[in-house]
Amino acid sequence: MRILKWLSFLILCIAGNVGLGYGQAFYFPYAPDSVLQTEVGSSRLGINTFNQYSNALLFYQDKKNIVNFSHRNSLIYNQAVSGNRFITNDLDLNFNYSYIINSWLRTGASAHFLRYGANNTTLAKNLAYLDALKNYNRQGWRLRLATGSLTDNRNTFNNTGLGAEYAGAYYLISPDSGTTVKLESESGYYDIAPRNTWFTRAVVNIEQTFDQNAAISLSAGYYSRKVEDYLLGNIQSISSDTLVGIATIAYRISDKLNYNSQNYVGLPRRDFNYRSFEGSNPRQNIYYTQQMLDTRQELTAQFARFKGTAQFLYTLTDRAYFLNNNLLLSRTELEAATKDEQRKDIREASTSWIYELSFQLNERDVLIAKSTAQLFRVDTRSNDNNQDRDEVLYAGELNYQRRWNSIFQTEFKLASNLRQLVYITPQQSNENYTERMIRLEPNFILGTKKLRWRADYSIQSTYNVRNFATEQLKNRSNRIFLTNHHIDATLTKRWHTLIDFTRRENRLSLLNWSEFKESPLDTVVIYDASIRFQYYWQNSKGSSVQTFAGYRYFRQTRQNEVGLSTETGGVLAIALDNIILQHGPRFGLSWQTSFGLYCYMDLWLQTNRVYYRYDPTTRIYLGQSFTAEQLAQQQNQFLPYFTITARYNLSAWRSLLR
Repeated sequence: MRILKWLSFLILCIAGNVGLGYGQAFYFPYAPDSVLQTEVGSSRLGINTFNQYSNALLFYQDKKNIVNFSHRNSLIYNQAVSGNRFITNDLDLNFNYSYIINSWLRTGASAHFLRYGANNTTLAKNLAYLDALKNYNRQGWRLRLATGSLTDNRNTFNNTGLGAEYAGAYYLISPDSGTTVKLESESGYYDIAPRNTWFTRAVVNIEQTFDQNAAISLSAGYYSRKVEDYLLGNIQSISSDTLVGIATIAYRISDKLNYNSQNYVGLPRRDFNYRSFEGSNPRQNIYYTQQMLDTRQELTAQFARFKGTAQFLYTLTDRAYFLNNNLLLSRTELEAATKDEQRKDIREASTSWIYELSFQLNERDVLIAKSTAQLFRVDTRSNDNNQDRDEVLYAGELNYQRRWNSIFQTEFKLASNLRQLVYITPQQSNENYTERMIRLEPNFILGTKKLRWRADYSIQSTYNVRNFATEQLKNRSNRIFLTNHHIDATLTKRWHTLIDFTRRENRLSLLNWSEFKESPLDTVVIYDASIRFQYYWQNSKGSSVQTFAGYRYFRQTRQNEVGLSTETGGVLAIALDNIILQHGPRFGLSWQTSFGLYCYMDLWLQTNRVYYRYDPTTRIYLGQSFTAEQLAQQQNQFLPYFTITARYNLSAWRSLLR
């Protein structure tokens, strides 16, 4: 009878939806008797864009039955779009039911449904399965056999077919020798004519613990997958085969020093094969092979007043393309087509040295130093590919922190980096540049029982200079000035005043590096200020209410030079300010109950105004121009921005369905 109640409840949960979902968990972990979580929300993202989402998670378990259900729905609505205004409408449903036959055997069914509204695609997978599990102190095994159907509907193609899956695992533990061996494999095949798909995975892992100071882990795996889709009247078959090797070493040199090594080797191959569909012209089959290497060596030291980390990172990707002669090409034609395809052959290598040192000078002072040196190199085999280049990066940061007393502390950061890009081939060498950056960040925190004030400042300058004299007009400088203040003042036990202020100025200029002169091209200044009074209340049962009311002011000014058309037909240069002003009262409320319900609402009754302001000059201007009537236009709108969220979380409600 309880099962019938649960099935009825699940049907009510998914009423109005078009499918169910398949749970991916291979085995079910221990969990409380029942859990229910739901969440819905909506907010305004822009002038014409809104989003809405809903999530649900249900779990139930007794001596014989386990039920999992999850639901996710995400929508983005744009009222400026004609036709279907829901530019995103994604739905993900999962359902899994398991019946426990005995301590090592269970059976069940699962379903998984996915819908992507943007490209009119739906995927559905339904399975019936049998699970077996045997656990011993030193060895155990797991096995799953499943059969079911797969549905793939996209555009005008609707395909459904049957298939089967297998998954197995075996592990052996030897506590005396510190050795653990794990073997895992899985495979599946589905025939959704005229397409088919399959996957295979096999992994072996050996972990060896020598003593408390050393451990090593070795893994080797084989991954294979094939998916098929429609492409220009053909069925495109993408097959991927990968051999993987992973080695991890952890060694404790002493109480103060530790060494870690992570190493990865991959040998993937990917085939792109095509077969004609609906009488279309055949396409050339291609494939590529790849060598991948990723290694990370790390040494850490920790002493009473000193901490340090040194890292060496190296990554390599080497890819080569080939053709299959399936278009009956002659030897000469195949060689020419192969040469054309091999223009994409590429080898990318990155080498990095990273250091971080922390010195506790005394009880109040801390000094932190960081540095990075990186070389990124791109090599191509084809003489027709001119993307060969080297990129070099040197970066450093110095951070000094001081706690002056119990209520006041400061932080001072100084960072800089140097980046160089050099194209090897003459065709691209005019793009070579050197970029220099320096950043200064002084900050402080003032904290008492009644007041907490955090202030962050940042001044950053970036200079991008081309190497060639003929490219100097592309030199740019970018300056960023940032000020941020956050003040939290406690008026009473339940009343707080929160003040936030941010000013950001971004100035992009044409740079004359030899004379170190700048000519402003575009300047953006942003002010964002808000004040709110917040009230908090909580009762003895755990329910609480938090509400606030305040005002927010946002102003963005973009300044650049344009032209103003005069009545005589000439064009004069003007300094034009494009101003966006958003301001209005802001209200918020959050409510949390003792029985798992949480609600949140944030409303900004914003008045939006867009207008222009300019200062005329007597200089003649060549470029984009406006008339005085165009610059006199302004836009005024009332745009309430909102965020609404409701969340419910309840555990151990098994008695409700008895």
